[in-house]
Amino acid sequence: MRTRTLGNGLRLQIVHVRGALRTGIALHYGVGFRSERPGQEGLAHLFEHLMFRGSASLPDGRFYDHIKRWGGAANGTTHQDYTDYYQVTPLVALEAALFAEADRMRSPRFTAAGLAEQIEGVGTEIDEALRGRPYGGFPWPLLPSVLFDGHADAHDGYGEPSRLAEVTLDRVEDFFDTHYTPGNAVLTVAGDVDADHVEALAERHFGDIPGRPAPTVPEHPAPVLTADRRLTTTRPDIPLTALALGHPLPGPEQDLAGYLAHLVLGRITARHGARLGLHSLSASCGFFGGFDARTPDVLITAGLLAPGREPDRVIDDLRALWRGWAEPEAVAGAIRHVVPLLVAEHHRRHADIGEHARALGRFALLFDDPGMLERIPAALTALTPETVAATARRLADRPHAALVVAPSVGTPRPRPAARPLPAPGPQLTPDLGPVRDRVLPRGLQVVVAPDGRAPLVEARLRLPVGGYAPATVGAWVRSAATRAPLAERLGGALTVTADAHWVDLSAYAPRHLAADLLELFGTVLDTPAGPAPAFTAPNPELEMDTALRRHWLGGPDPGPFVPPLSAGVLTLVGADPRTVLDAAAVLDRADAVPAPRPGVPRPGTLALNRDPALSRAGSPRVHITVSVAEPVDGPSEAARFLAAAVVGGGPDARVPARAIRGDYHARTGRDLVGDFARAYVRADCTPDQLAGALDDLAAERQRLHDEPLTAAEIDPIREYCSAQLLAAFDSPATFADLLSTLVSGGRDARWLQQLPGLLGKVPAEEVADAARLLYGSTESCIVVLSPFSKEPNDEHSR
Repeated sequence: MRTRTLGNGLRLQIVHVRGALRTGIALHYGVGFRSERPGQEGLAHLFEHLMFRGSASLPDGRFYDHIKRWGGAANGTTHQDYTDYYQVTPLVALEAALFAEADRMRSPRFTAAGLAEQIEGVGTEIDEALRGRPYGGFPWPLLPSVLFDGHADAHDGYGEPSRLAEVTLDRVEDFFDTHYTPGNAVLTVAGDVDADHVEALAERHFGDIPGRPAPTVPEHPAPVLTADRRLTTTRPDIPLTALALGHPLPGPEQDLAGYLAHLVLGRITARHGARLGLHSLSASCGFFGGFDARTPDVLITAGLLAPGREPDRVIDDLRALWRGWAEPEAVAGAIRHVVPLLVAEHHRRHADIGEHARALGRFALLFDDPGMLERIPAALTALTPETVAATARRLADRPHAALVVAPSVGTPRPRPAARPLPAPGPQLTPDLGPVRDRVLPRGLQVVVAPDGRAPLVEARLRLPVGGYAPATVGAWVRSAATRAPLAERLGGALTVTADAHWVDLSAYAPRHLAADLLELFGTVLDTPAGPAPAFTAPNPELEMDTALRRHWLGGPDPGPFVPPLSAGVLTLVGADPRTVLDAAAVLDRADAVPAPRPGVPRPGTLALNRDPALSRAGSPRVHITVSVAEPVDGPSEAARFLAAAVVGGGPDARVPARAIRGDYHARTGRDLVGDFARAYVRADCTPDQLAGALDDLAAERQRLHDEPLTAAEIDPIREYCSAQLLAAFDSPATFADLLSTLVSGGRDARWLQQLPGLLGKVPAEEVADAARLLYGSTESCIVVLSPFSKEPNDEHSR
């Protein structure tokens, strides 16, 4: 192993692991629960979350881009004395990984919105950890408060959500400046790497980060117990009493044999749960595992008491058990059995390249001795029965800290009798206000709706993909997205996305700059496409729908993607109609591309075999899409809307329910493919489930004829959908999204006001007819996308 300290104080460790196909990168900072002062409880954990929200060069979640591209993984954890951030990537992404870690050490991005989001997320995590599980808070974080006296060791590392909600950006910045300095960190790289190359990369990306004084490592005195201590608490939702005992451990940096003797004795003790009257007995070093905290650390013995067992009796029996091992010959046989298991577990765990890097970084940070990791197996093997027996003797007579969590027992209080539920109140009807719409001379449809809730205009431009290849469309989208900073200059934002059917430009800006925003759209549309990427993440739905489009609408359009404005829909919410209708003329240009040519929907089956490289990068599952082109005539739109929801819109619907029984997934939906309204069923399963899934879907199709939908199935969904539609009006942004979807689907914008009422009135028989029309038709086109094909048969070329 090569070690070096950079000029700014960052400690670097490089470990060559011959034959490793991926590289482990771990960055440990010397900050954890014990670093928190009174009033800062939970800040270290919150900060770990914030470090994933972006940095100067990788904002808005882009930290994961290089990891996803190469099938890597990344995460972070917070402990008593450290916080670690780790990645496992192929060697090709090593520099990208080091760049990403350096960028957030140098200049993380902290925003009010990101802080609020993470405070909410951490609050949910705390609630689940402490209150969402039957024995939450056992033994961490309650036991330290019994064992330790000082705040640093005894306090709750989670913190209170209400207190965390008071954290400000200034406090976050101060925490970063204090603890996230290069001199308070250890960077470890493990893999089949060239040490000179890694050292040069570390210097390149970390070397110019300014050094700051590292915080002093605080001294934590070992607890001095002159008598047993106990905390007893109750919980109403547990069946058995839980008991945990804590005994101080020697520091491994001063007494490795003594620490390991406790580890061995704990493993031996855990084999005697039934003898002690304890279920799920464990006895281990550290709250979060062995060698995970600076001294002082704790041996924890914990389990659930069998019915009728009292904590005092269990403690007495445990002490008697340890006294029985106070002589070497009494414990020698158990040591011969346990030590090889511990040695094997140690080797097995640290053979993982990611765990190897993390462990080396942890040992360097906590004990200033990364070589201890390699010495542990030999030190375990060298343990003598005399050392373990002496440890058992001391534990039997030493005071302990005890935590008892018992079921709460109380007399139920009388409660008033149940009352009938009130009837539903009146349903609100959407009011779109004076919506204006116009089709410009060259075909662009413009819809404008007023909305005074925010001084902003929300703009959506939706353009059909046509027959262009996904890679071509994707190349244009990536180039167009580079124009996003222009929206920031207007005080707004812009995103550009695409799926198999639509390209969407979504933006907002101050209302008085609506005309400038439309000019920006024109600039984006003029963006030339860049080269197609060498690698794109697999998207099963995109692949299947692209194949369907070509089957129905014809072959791919040649050349680079050009947005077909003549078939587009521009939706604006919150703008003055007269102003924006005139300004929209900037998009109605003479060079507007004509709408995609119509095709002829045809039934059949398309078998797609995914490229093996994409199959390995994605999920090895089979994906199915069953599509039906909806006839123009027949049941009303309200009936079709409800039919889609009842047949497959939730877990209790017919198609998902059958899929759950078959142990796969399925759902229904509706959208547009070219000029055709489409009803579809999507399913995914393992390769061995494919035949059963296809049979199930065929059976449900026939069942819609043999057992039509009933009012009992339809009415609950009718109420839900009517109410759920109102969610589109929660904000101008969601309102704009829904308007764009409806109008691009061929609906008049004002129809949205009518739909909730129509859903309540449409007869059940009409909904059943619609279900047979949409999901009971044999005139369907089935696309099956299979992984791991030896002989790819790319239906996309049809």
